[in-house]
Amino acid sequence: MTNEYTPSTSDCTSDTLDILLRAERNRQTRKERCRRVQCTLSHTAGQETCHIFHSPTNDVEVTGLPTALLLHEKQGQPYDTATLRCKHTFNPSALFLHFLLTDMRCPVCRQGPEARMDITSLPTAIQSQFGLQLQAVRERVDMLEQEQALQDILDRTDIDMASLEAEFTFLMQMYVPSHFGVVLTSQMLQTRIRPIPEHTSGQFVHYVTQHSFQRTFNGMLRQHLDDPRVCIVFQIQHPLLPMSLSTETFNLQTLHETIRQNEFVASISLDYSMPGENILTMNNRNVQESRIMGTLVFTPHSTAPSIAPSIQMDTTSNANNVPEPGPVDQTDAQWNSNATLLIHRDGLLALCLTNLQQSIQQSIYDTIRESL
Repeated sequence: MTNEYTPSTSDCTSDTLDILLRAERNRQTRKERCRRVQCTLSHTAGQETCHIFHSPTNDVEVTGLPTALLLHEKQGQPYDTATLRCKHTFNPSALFLHFLLTDMRCPVCRQGPEARMDITSLPTAIQSQFGLQLQAVRERVDMLEQEQALQDILDRTDIDMASLEAEFTFLMQMYVPSHFGVVLTSQMLQTRIRPIPEHTSGQFVHYVTQHSFQRTFNGMLRQHLDDPRVCIVFQIQHPLLPMSLSTETFNLQTLHETIRQNEFVASISLDYSMPGENILTMNNRNVQESRIMGTLVFTPHSTAPSIAPSIQMDTTSNANNVPEPGPVDQTDAQWNSNATLLIHRDGLLALCLTNLQQSIQQSIYDTIRESL
């Protein structure tokens, strides 16, 4: 036997409609007597107040639900007020949604059963609409709970900063003409970098490359220095960064002539590395408001500091005998320079952590959407 109330035509043409709203039964106590709440629907044209929203009942708007209930096509006026036995009044949609989501106690005096309403006890004409809205609200609540759980996970997650920093790599990319001299091919050289412990104070920290990288790098410089078409760009990469941090693209010969006599600073920024640019000439773009995350300071040996070089650029003509990195004879100083790599350590690590957090959030959101 169903307790659903389906109003007759004569009921719908009257000024009021009495309905019995039924509470859900406890699954573990099926024999428990079904609890009901009497509710009177009426049209008051704003003469009554909704005690949930504290505004006239006909002014209340609940997303996805009607302000007033029209239960039958022959109904005279739509019902904009629901009155409980305790005489407290509400907007019908607001009250019914409250009963479906929380319990059937009066929101004002708390009289009534402490159980949620069975949606099948609503008039048939509005069951489907309330069912869809109930599902939408529950999905939003689940999403908020998942977001809070995500935030709790992130707040309690310990990240090994040393391991994170160990993933930084320094990359040199050289654009070399092909055999036909028309197309430029890219030759890349990559190495892990590490901070120098005695130079880790301050905003920018001194990093060094591996010695094998320095040897190979110097050999490539000597091999291609005589070609005026060769260009070079330096980058910093990390698995958590979607894009490389890059310097401008330099013509190799022009860069070499500049650093033979003068100190030259190349900024490493998030805003360089623009595809489609002409790399056959030095890039003199004036990037405004670029976020500089590192610098590559080229210093002639005559003025170079005494600290260990990050990169040693040796462009002497002996291409077959590549020396180990170390002190350079001052007789060849005009052909040599040091390149010191300085990185905004805290800023770069913070950028990696932000990307890691966003990646975790996106992964959880995707999982939630798939489960809904």
